[in-house]
Amino acid sequence: MVDMRLFGRIDVAAELTRLREARVNFELEAPPSSATGWSFDEYCLRLPSEAPGEPEKDGPYEVACRLVKDYEFADPAIISGVWLPDSPLETRDMLLQGRFLFLHFLLGVRVSAVVDEVTEEDGHQLKVWGWCYRTLSGHLEAGEMCYRVVKLLDTGEVQFRVCRYVRAEQIPNPFVRFGWATFGRLMQLLFVKRSLARMRRLVDAELLVGRHGAGVPRMADRVTVRPEDAA
Repeated sequence: MVDMRLFGRIDVAAELTRLREARVNFELEAPPSSATGWSFDEYCLRLPSEAPGEPEKDGPYEVACRLVKDYEFADPAIISGVWLPDSPLETRDMLLQGRFLFLHFLLGVRVSAVVDEVTEEDGHQLKVWGWCYRTLSGHLEAGEMCYRVVKLLDTGEVQFRVCRYVRAEQIPNPFVRFGWATFGRLMQLLFVKRSLARMRRLVDAELLVGRHGAGVPRMADRVTVRPEDAA
């Protein structure tokens, strides 16, 4: 499902209902690789540190996890997401609205994994929480994107990590196909750059003035969908 709109109000509940029947738009018979046309990106942002050991209550790690869970790190000037508020994160369908110039693109994704674990990396024990989504039929791309908050338990360092594997999807509309071929990579990079900057700004603000004093519009302020609207 790709819906390109110039202007007009979006019926969010109707679009979320449509997503229920959508399927993931790719299959993996083997791990994705560049040899089979996939591209890979990894990014890591250092957030304010906290004391070594388990995450502190309302500390940088917990604040970042909450922002990741609610998709608040995404810059709404580029992309925003909405879902039914009672949908479990593990099976959540999300409607993303991408913005480019005067166009709005409605794109469907589905949460594919939730990570909550303690693991090891380069001799460090890590506490990791996050989630991934996969693209649904009609998306401009095919692939998976993951967002994770990581704490190095021995040092207290906290990180926000973004990684993805992606490849171009077949786009029937020639105007959209040309535009995505020209500006798609730029928009990918801009999305991540803005997301990292917004995440840092939100975490800093919450640690300084509290959860409701960050001064940045939140998802709940932008879109409200009642469960019965999508019944």
